Amino acid sequence: MEEQRLGFLGRWSSRRNYRSTRLSFSSFLKGRKLFIGNLDARELQRYNEFLDSRHVSKNAKSFYNRNLRAVYNRAVQDGYARRNDSLFSQVYTGIDKTRKKALPVDILRKIVSLDLSTESELSQARDFFVFCFVAQGMCFVDLAWLSKKHVRGDELCYARKKTGERITVQIKPCMTEILERHADASWGEYLFPVLHTTKSEDAYQEYTYRLNRYNLYLKEIGKRVGCPFPLNSYAARHSWASLARETGAPVSVISQGLGHTSERTTRIYLDELDNAVLNEACQRVIDAVFQK
Repeated sequence: MEEQRLGFLGRWSSRRNYRSTRLSFSSFLKGRKLFIGNLDARELQRYNEFLDSRHVSKNAKSFYNRNLRAVYNRAVQDGYARRNDSLFSQVYTGIDKTRKKALPVDILRKIVSLDLSTESELSQARDFFVFCFVAQGMCFVDLAWLSKKHVRGDELCYARKKTGERITVQIKPCMTEILERHADASWGEYLFPVLHTTKSEDAYQEYTYRLNRYNLYLKEIGKRVGCPFPLNSYAARHSWASLARETGAPVSVISQGLGHTSERTTRIYLDELDNAVLNEACQRVIDAVFQK
């Protein structure tokens, strides 16, 4: 029922997460039926022991537990279960530290200068990566849905798909070059040739496929430049944040650039940060990589 509701709302990523959790929990039940309102701490603990037996990572366990908690909370809200605030207190729902994905400046420079003139797929992936990096660590999902309506003069103004946070990015010359390079191949109003439909579910399925291909191409690019870990789409975001910090940008400025919500307290007394401060920080990041 929750998956149907999310599909109706067009929240395809959340629906996929819930479906993955449902399949995992069904595998644990082995044909048994369990109404969400009858879920108790003992059953939840047995499920986590089942995940341990499958050698599921700590973050993956947290992913499943958080999704189960969300479904349970929805059931409570709709009157299908009694509230038990301690139900999930004995299972892991946090986020474990993962390996740092920020790239050293020398690797970023190698990616920018790598000769891919005869390999169109890799060249396109490199362009997407560089654009995301320069555009304040833009997520690939946001790049995929960028359209002409998001261009306002010399700025990109869009809302993050994940959080809805409004982002304003000054369009730098290197970004303009990339946009112009892919303009003819882009479909409809989109700025990049990633999506070829405006239908919500079809677009999400196409995005998922293109993201997988994008990460495969990035992995190959990473190998060629000696990347210290398998290169993927997240590296552009981590690298921008890390380099912005190294070049002196305050955490609050970086938080605004990334569209994070974790600096809410800072925003209360800073209000909206001056865009000139953010643009200056972005330019320092670009200069560090594209310097002659």
